[in-house]
Amino acid sequence: MSVVSAEFGGQFQFTARLDPLGYHPNAQVMGVASQGQHERGLRKKPGADELTYRLQVRQQELPNNDDASAPNVGGAGTSLNLVLSFSLPVYIAPSSAAAKISYAVTRDTGDLLLKMTNAGNRHETYNNFVAERGGRQATLNSWAVLKNSDVTVRLSELGSATGPLTLSFTNARGEKVHETLALP
Repeated sequence: MSVVSAEFGGQFQFTARLDPLGYHPNAQVMGVASQGQHERGLRKKPGADELTYRLQVRQQELPNNDDASAPNVGGAGTSLNLVLSFSLPVYIAPSSAAAKISYAVTRDTGDLLLKMTNAGNRHETYNNFVAERGGRQATLNSWAVLKNSDVTVRLSELGSATGPLTLSFTNARGEKVHETLALP
């Protein structure tokens, strides 16, 4: 596995590693411009279960710099100082790991509740999720059901419709999945 790290101070260096290095969610790198390359991480030996991390990157604010400002025209000037921030899920799993999803549908004051339980040792991803029932559709944003956990979603639009519930989504392997569930 390759992990890319950056050398600050104007130069970027990319370092390949053979062992996975996952970043602890509380690790912070401060003052990297003056101290060179920093790595803080948590190493864990891979096993049969998937290892799950969340990589959070937040840019430090740039100092006030005249180079980032628009020229002063007529006594008014502007400057732009955007701070970037993003979060990425990172999953490290052996090829033998697999999700084992079961579904349960219940009612709550006219709405349908869809509970997805993962008894496996690898996450399952729900991308481009569409639930259909009786000619009605509900679409939801992407999410993941981690190993040994469950997620419940409310399908308000489908509570008064009739017939079976059909789920369509793209899973973590990029496969299109279609599931039809009978309702109680």
